[in-house]
Amino acid sequence: MQLAKLDIATSVAAALFGAYVIVEAILYGVTSDTGPGAGTFPLVAGILILVFAIANLARTLRGAMPDALRLEGSIQLPEVARVLGTIVLIGVYIACFDKLGAFLPLPFLMVGVSLMIHWRADLRWLATLILSSVLFTTVCYFVFARFLGLLLPSGPLGF
Repeated sequence: MQLAKLDIATSVAAALFGAYVIVEAILYGVTSDTGPGAGTFPLVAGILILVFAIANLARTLRGAMPDALRLEGSIQLPEVARVLGTIVLIGVYIACFDKLGAFLPLPFLMVGVSLMIHWRADLRWLATLILSSVLFTTVCYFVFARFLGLLLPSGPLGF
């Protein structure tokens, strides 16, 4: 597939996804009695996805891409497999979201996506990856659930 056509298709898909996230965020509730609601962060994320997807689509259609960033050539099967694998992992995370909560499956998603993008069997690298995923998830928990008080789905361990 030509990369320029793939860029257009991806921009349209991302814009549609951003619009979907915005609608779902509004349905979750943007505010609550205690402050920001469960839909606050998804609303911001959806708006950013939509805006940047439209900007990328406009730039691609206008041909205003600098020569260094111009997409030429085609995409190979290993790259497609990585993207599809990442999409599947994100889908599994979303499917687990209600049952396991927002934070419990997050380190697994981060490790899985990292390994999908760049497979390495180096134990030190894997340990660093796992540790940074757990630390990032912990920081997200304290920022979003505790500090901001967002009402996110909680899992069987209470977070």
